[in-house]
Amino acid sequence: MEKPQVIADSRVSWSETTEARSWDEFVVRNRGSIFHQWSWRKVLEGDRSKPLYLVCRDTSERILAICPFICTSGKRLRYLDSLPESQMAGPVVGLRHSNLLPIMASLPKSIKFSPRNPIIAMRIRIHQPQIVESLRSLEFEYSQRYGIFLLDLQARTPEHIWSNGFQKHDRQAIKYFDQHGAEFGFAERRSDYLEYLDLEGDSSEKKARHLDVLSRMWLSLGDRFKVARVTLEGRTIMGSTLLLDTVTSTLHVMKHLSFRYREENAPVKTMHSLSTFAFWNVVNWAKENGFRYVDFGSYPKEVGSDPRHISSRLRERFEIEFVPSYDFVIPTHGTAFSIARKIKRVI
Repeated sequence: MEKPQVIADSRVSWSETTEARSWDEFVVRNRGSIFHQWSWRKVLEGDRSKPLYLVCRDTSERILAICPFICTSGKRLRYLDSLPESQMAGPVVGLRHSNLLPIMASLPKSIKFSPRNPIIAMRIRIHQPQIVESLRSLEFEYSQRYGIFLLDLQARTPEHIWSNGFQKHDRQAIKYFDQHGAEFGFAERRSDYLEYLDLEGDSSEKKARHLDVLSRMWLSLGDRFKVARVTLEGRTIMGSTLLLDTVTSTLHVMKHLSFRYREENAPVKTMHSLSTFAFWNVVNWAKENGFRYVDFGSYPKEVGSDPRHISSRLRERFEIEFVPSYDFVIPTHGTAFSIARKIKRVI
C-alpha cells in the first residue's frame, strides 16, 4: 500500500514523521492519550493498516500539533482514520495555542487526492470541545452518534458511588460474590490469558484474532497493559483488557475486549449482577493506584437520554459522565465534488 502524498501550507505545514521520541514528547507535554503515543501505532500497524503520523509545524519548525492516522481501505477507495480501535483519537494541539483554525483548516489540505494517491478523505473522531468547535466552524461534515463513558474519581469517589449511585441490589451483588469467594485480579500466566479468551465461546477465528491483538498490546505497552479477571473456584468467569494511561491519569477499559461472561462457566447460579462486581473492583483498583479517570469506552448517544437503554444502568449506578464524541469525515485536497458527496457512504 503506497503512502499518501503530503503537501504544505504557506503558514503552517503538515508532514509525515518517523521520529518516535519527539512525537511522544509532544503527546506527553500536551496531555495526549495513550492511544496517541507511538507505542499504540505498533499495536495498530499491520499488512493492511499503514500508519501515517502527521506533524504540524510553523515556519520556524516549531511543532504546533500532531495527528495520527491509519490508512484504511473502504469499499472502493482508501481513507485515513484517526484512529480505529481507539477510544480516544483525533489531533493533539499544543496547550498554549488558542487559535486552532489555521491548523485545522490546513490538515485536509495536507493530503492531495490523485489517481496515484486515491486517499479520498480523513475520518477524525474527537471529543475535546476546543477542537470540535474549530472543525465545526470550518463547516466540515460530522455526525454525533456516540459518546465516551468517563468517570471522574475525584468528583465521584467509590464511597460516593456506594452510597449514592448504587441501589440496594447493587450492593447486595457485590456482597454476594465476595461471600462466595469471587476474586478480582490480573492475568499473569499464559493459561490465564487463554482462559480469558475462552470466554469468547467456540469461535476459534475470533479467539485467534483477539490473541493477536493482546500479543501486540503486551509487546508494545508492557506494564501499561493488563487483563483483569474475576475468578470463582479457580475458574475465570469474567475478564477485560485494561490500558493504564499515566499521562492523563486514566484507566481505559477496552470496549471491544471488555468484560465477558458465560453462564455455563459460573460455578454458582444467581440473579446478582457479576458485571457490577467486576466494574466495582476496577473502579476501586483505579482509585487505589492513583488514577483520576476511568474510561469505559464508547456508547450510543441514546444512552445519555434514554433510561431504558441497556447500558443506562451502568452509567447511572456509577454516576458516569457521558462525553459526546464527534465523527468528522473531511474530503482531502482535490477530491472531486461527485466523490465528496458519497464519501460518508463509501467509508
